[in-house]
Amino acid sequence: MSDNLPWKTWTPDDLAPPQAEFVPIVEPEETIIEETEPSLEQQLAQLQMQAHEQGYQAGIAEGRQQGHKQGYQEGLAQGLEQGLAEAKSQQAPIHTRMQQLVSEFQTTLDALDSVIASRLMQMALEAARQVIGQTPTVDNSALIKQIQQLLQQEPLFSGKPQLRVHRRMICNVWMICSALP
Repeated sequence: MSDNLPWKTWTPDDLAPPQAEFVPIVEPEETIIEETEPSLEQQLAQLQMQAHEQGYQAGIAEGRQQGHKQGYQEGLAQGLEQGLAEAKSQQAPIHTRMQQLVSEFQTTLDALDSVIASRLMQMALEAARQVIGQTPTVDNSALIKQIQQLLQQEPLFSGKPQLRVHRRMICNVWMICSALP
């Protein structure tokens, strides 16, 4: 080797290909503007989608409101119908018992007409016996008919009898009727 040559350190050759210089790609200004601002078609499509979504949401809200209102009305009608049916079924035995009591009351009043006339006749005959000192001989059936006619002419005993119950007592009547077998 030669001693005349200057000494240098050995470095291996770079095996990678040489790097190319970085050159940024510059696009024309128009394309940049188009990318940042949506086109009219895109804006129209976006507006249509927004309008469709708003209409859809409004339809859902209105449908829900109408369904709620309709369901409420139907439920109210069914509830009233069911409540009336239950009330009628609960009141039926009480109503039947009250009708029976009124019928018995009328029968009792009808029987009282003959009882009152008979009792008045007995009292009149007893009073006559005490005044005269002996039992008078009288046709009892004719006397009873006469007393009944006099009673019917009396305003207190004529007409249809009425049974009146104060509204505070209705609860007591209901409880009594419920307790009866």
